[in-house]
Amino acid sequence: MMKFKIKSKLAFRNIGGVFFIVDAEKETLHELNEQGSFIWKLIVKEKKSDEIVKKTSEEFEVSEKRAREDFNDFVNKLKEKGLLKHVAKG
Repeated sequence: MMKFKIKSKLAFRNIGGVFFIVDAEKETLHELNEQGSFIWKLIVKEKKSDEIVKKTSEEFEVSEKRAREDFNDFVNKLKEKGLLKHVAKG
């Protein structure tokens, strides 16, 4: 299991039913799909990766293997953009 740290000074907004991460420091907006938004909310609540995968699998009615692949892809994209970093296993 892994835990993550979200970059400080980010905002998460729902604008007209579309979810965005707002990075004021870089003046960028990152649009999230429904699954990305669901995962982001769990990361904000400091849930561990295994719990997020399980909840995502249940919410979107996909296998845990598929949910883990989607989770890893999403997290890697966030890390590439500097919005998230891995902080601990546990």
